[in-house]
Amino acid sequence: MKEKFNKFKSNDFVRFTIGLIRTVVYIFVFIIVAMIIIQRVSKNTLSLGGYQLYTIVSESMHPKYRIGDMILTKQTDMNDIKVGEDLVYKGEVGDLAGKTIVHKVVDKRKKNGVYTITTQGLANDLPDPPVYEHQIISKVLYKTVVLSFISKIVNNNYGFYFAILVPLAIIVVMEVADLHDERKEKKLEQEKLKEEKEKTEEKIDQEEKEVKQEVEEKEEKEPKKVEETKKEDNEEII
Repeated sequence: MKEKFNKFKSNDFVRFTIGLIRTVVYIFVFIIVAMIIIQRVSKNTLSLGGYQLYTIVSESMHPKYRIGDMILTKQTDMNDIKVGEDLVYKGEVGDLAGKTIVHKVVDKRKKNGVYTITTQGLANDLPDPPVYEHQIISKVLYKTVVLSFISKIVNNNYGFYFAILVPLAIIVVMEVADLHDERKEKKLEQEKLKEEKEKTEEKIDQEEKEVKQEVEEKEEKEPKKVEETKKEDNEEII
C-alpha cells in the first residue's frame, strides 16, 4: 500500500497538480492579505496608475452592487463622464458630506462653461445634490466578481478567520509533507550510499583475499620448483 502511494505521488501529473494547488493557495492568501491592506490600512486611498478599488458599504446601488462588492475604478475628468455611467465622488452636502459616494449619472449639464452632474442611487427615490468637477474622483469600470467574493469573506468575522486559517493550514500541511519527503529521500539516499560503500568494501576485501591466495599459492609452488631443480642437478652429477 505504501509503495503504491509513493508511486502515485511520484507521478508527473500528480506532482504537477499538487504544485498547481499550492500556487493557487499562495495566490489566494496573497490576495486576501493585499485586500486587507487596501481596505483596512489605506482606506481606499491607494491608487495604482489611476486605478482604485472600492468596497460597497450600502444598498443604495442595489441590485447592481451589494454590500461587500468590490469595484474597480479609474480616475477621470468631467469631459469623459457620460450619462448612465457609475461615478465615484466626494459628497459635500447634507448626509453625504465627507463620504465617498458611488451612484449612477442620470444627468449632465453645462451652464456658463460650468458642468454639473446629477447622480442617483438605483435604490433611492430621489437624486443626489449636484456634483461639480472638483468632487469627482473616478468612474466605475466594472465589479470584480472574484474580489467581491473574497471581500465578503474577509469582512465576515468567521469568514475572515476561515479564509486565513484554512489556506495557512493547507500550506503548513504541504510544507510538512515536503519536509517529510525530503528527509525520507535523504535517508534513502544515505542508505543507498552506505549499501554501495559496503559492496565496494566487500569487493575490495574479496580482491585482496584473491590476491593473497594467489601469492600464497605461488609461494607454495616456488620451494617445490627449487627442490625439483636441485634433484635434476644431482641426477646429472651422478
